[in-house]
Amino acid sequence: MMNGPGYWMAETSGKLRPAITALLDGAALDAAQIAMIRGYLRQWINAPVWQGPEVAALRRRAPELDSRATIERWIADATDAGMDPL
Repeated sequence: MMNGPGYWMAETSGKLRPAITALLDGAALDAAQIAMIRGYLRQWINAPVWQGPEVAALRRRAPELDSRATIERWIADATDAGMDPL
């Protein structure tokens, strides 16, 4: 997708997939995994394709994702706005 975000399934370092899998499986997340997920969600929401007031709010909140709870709430809000990062 032109101007679209990169998706975690296409990431090639091999580091993001285990973090996302742990998130989806409800497993414990360590600080490095939380940082990896935060970085992914930041690049995802900053893609030019996303526009609107919900996007602006999600962009402001993305740098503050520092726990499973904040990540899950952010993803739920993105999904409610019609955008699914996962």
